[in-house]
Amino acid sequence: MRLTSRLVASAVVIAASILFFLVRMQNEKARQQRDLEFNSQLLSESLRESVELLLGHEPAGRLNVIVERFGNRGRLAGIAVFDMQKAVAQTGSLKPYLAAPPEVVSDCLRKNAAVAAFQRIGGRGFYINALPLHRNGKLEGVLTTFYDTSYINIRLARIWRNNFVRTIIQLGLFLVVLVALRRVLG
Repeated sequence: MRLTSRLVASAVVIAASILFFLVRMQNEKARQQRDLEFNSQLLSESLRESVELLLGHEPAGRLNVIVERFGNRGRLAGIAVFDMQKAVAQTGSLKPYLAAPPEVVSDCLRKNAAVAAFQRIGGRGFYINALPLHRNGKLEGVLTTFYDTSYINIRLARIWRNNFVRTIIQLGLFLVVLVALRRVLG
């Protein structure tokens, strides 16, 4: 009877540990995504005015300079500016991924409002923030920032590994204590 109650107690402890771990993973992923969304909105809003002034003016050289200057920082994979039909400026690193505008660009143009989404393009995960650009109150295009999301999965994998090792160690210690108690108590 005592062995059964010990096994049940062990199962409860293990289940609680796994549940705690899963909740922690979910919270960490949500936190990483919120941080990414905030940083993306902050950069887009800070670039919006400069890009709106240059959009539609020939040549697009100054627009390309801004896009290249700000397009490769930290987790930012790149920036692209679209007029109503095509990309007019984009970071060089995005060219393989922008054969066609991403879905968020057409959504942004259709809604005339900011649109953001996690998308896979060309096998790579991005968080894309699309912000409408206006001139004289008229919709002229879209500013998009592309953030690499692979670091989120790397971070979650590291947490998985650390928690797995921690759980194995806890389970081992728990079993050692159970065996010691069984020997002492008979």
